[in-house]
Amino acid sequence: MTEENLVTTELEYLSGAEFTIYKAIEDENGELTGEKVEIAKITSNEVKNEEGNVIKELGHAIYSGLGAGTYYIKELKAPLGYRLSEQVVKIDINEDGVFADGVSLEEKDGIYSFKYYNSLTPAVPAITNNKV
Repeated sequence: MTEENLVTTELEYLSGAEFTIYKAIEDENGELTGEKVEIAKITSNEVKNEEGNVIKELGHAIYSGLGAGTYYIKELKAPLGYRLSEQVVKIDINEDGVFADGVSLEEKDGIYSFKYYNSLTPAVPAITNNKV
C-alpha cells in the first residue's frame, strides 16, 4: 500500500451525490479513540485529489491519497430522485490490503472500488382541486 491508494464509490452512474470522508483517530497504542476528522467532501461527478484538483467523471466519486488507517464514507446528499442513505462504509487500509466493511477490495489500475446503493424516493401522486 502506498499514499497513492485510491478508493472510489461507483454509483450506478448517478451524478449529484455528495459524500464526506472521515479518518478515525487512533491513540498512541493504535487503538481507535472514537473521534473522527473530516478528510474531504466529494461528489459523484468529481474526481478530487489531496491538492483539491477536480476532474469531472460522471457517476463516480473518487478520492486519492489515502494512507494506512481507518476511514468512514457517508453520503451527505443523495442524487436527485433518491433517498439519502444512512449507510456508513468503513474503509480499512493496512498491510493486508484495502477493505470496505471488512470485505477485501480488488485493485484495478491502482484503484480500489465498491458500490454504494441508493433507493428511489417514492412517487407521491399529485392532487388537484378542479372546480367547474
